[in-house]
Amino acid sequence: MSRKPRSKPLPKAPLRFTDRAAVTRDLMVPLLHPGVRILDCGSRDGALLKYAAAATDAGRLVAIDFHNRVEEGRVEFIAHDLEQLLPFGDDSFDIVNCNDVLEHVEHKRQLMRELLRVTAHHAIISLPNTQYYKYVLNLIRGDMSKQYKFLVEDGVDRHRWVTYYWANEVFIASQPGVEVIANVDVSPGPRTFKRSLYAWLPRKFIVFNQVFLLRKT
Repeated sequence: MSRKPRSKPLPKAPLRFTDRAAVTRDLMVPLLHPGVRILDCGSRDGALLKYAAAATDAGRLVAIDFHNRVEEGRVEFIAHDLEQLLPFGDDSFDIVNCNDVLEHVEHKRQLMRELLRVTAHHAIISLPNTQYYKYVLNLIRGDMSKQYKFLVEDGVDRHRWVTYYWANEVFIASQPGVEVIANVDVSPGPRTFKRSLYAWLPRKFIVFNQVFLLRKT
């Protein structure tokens, strides 16, 4: 009988009843300082960098995305395929952010190495948890997200990997040369409802996203 691999013990924060964007912002705020250099990888609308631009006299703010464009005066936008190496030198940024992106690329370990290569100090990584109870219910109903379905036509934003609670921690803990400073479980929706669920469901079924703050060592 095979046994599932166990992750190393990781620091754990209380469950946050919010969304990954709020947690990412809260983890980033203590790291902001005048001249800070930030890369947002898979930036979507660039909301995180817009917040950083308003919060401090930042230095270089760079958004990378393959499908979306960021229009913001202080933010430099680069269209880039994340299956390729990042177009930056070593230690080019103080903070690198990558929210729910690694599961969309075929070469996830290559991208993770690149994120850690181009940051001089910190990386914030979030991963979805497909053991979340709504994903499980949708799987039972045969109504999973279009990003997971075996469609005739390939979508441009497909998930390449199924990410779930313990495997996310194993993946993060396996990265060399970094220390995990924070490991925050995130759950959307009303706090009281989730607390009632949490009373009888394992934590892995309540967590929607996991957000990790890493420090380069």
